[in-house]
Amino acid sequence: MRETIVRFLAKPLCVVLMFCFVTVDVGLRPAQAGMITTEAIVAMENADEARVRVSAFLAREDVEAAMIDHGVAAAEVQQRVAALSDAEILRIARHIDELPAGASFGAIIGALLFVFIVLLVTDILGFTKVFPFTVPVR
Repeated sequence: MRETIVRFLAKPLCVVLMFCFVTVDVGLRPAQAGMITTEAIVAMENADEARVRVSAFLAREDVEAAMIDHGVAAAEVQQRVAALSDAEILRIARHIDELPAGASFGAIIGALLFVFIVLLVTDILGFTKVFPFTVPVR
């Protein structure tokens, strides 16, 4: 009788165990290891530094005032910066670094100086008569 019970329970138990082993085995994947290059480590460190730099830039009072003027909350901007990937934050930090500080005033002075020199040269060559203090060569 005991043997009959064991045989009766053995089949379902075997089926359950086989099902468990198959389902557990399907979910497991072998680990894959690879070498981490120095460039990857430096990029991760640079991404952390860039994230801090971008957050500090966005925390400035003039930048926050400009964001508020455009209807963007500063807290929302900080959340979005935190959600950016490393590549995106590095690209933003690179653009912030490339932008010249106070370029509008320097650009205006440079443009005025360029126009003055062009008009002065054309006056000296005799093509125009803008400045009374120049004597044309023709």
